[in-house]
Amino acid sequence: MPSTTQVNGKVFALDTMDSSVVLATHTKRIIIYDVRYMNSPIEDRESPFKHQIRAVKINPANTTAFAVSAT
Repeated sequence: MPSTTQVNGKVFALDTMDSSVVLATHTKRIIIYDVRYMNSPIEDRESPFKHQIRAVKINPANTTAFAVSAT
């Protein structure tokens, strides 16, 4: 059965790898999920950037690390 979750705001960027999902919202939040446990995020943090996040990419060598870019 597919997992779903509600996110406050629009999702502007998203990347998945293995069981990890990293997404960035229009409220400049970075949210990390494990798709096996979508009922609550692993981590929810505020973006360090002044501007809106436009891209997010999970590191293939280490799925607990990711990179973001902003405009």
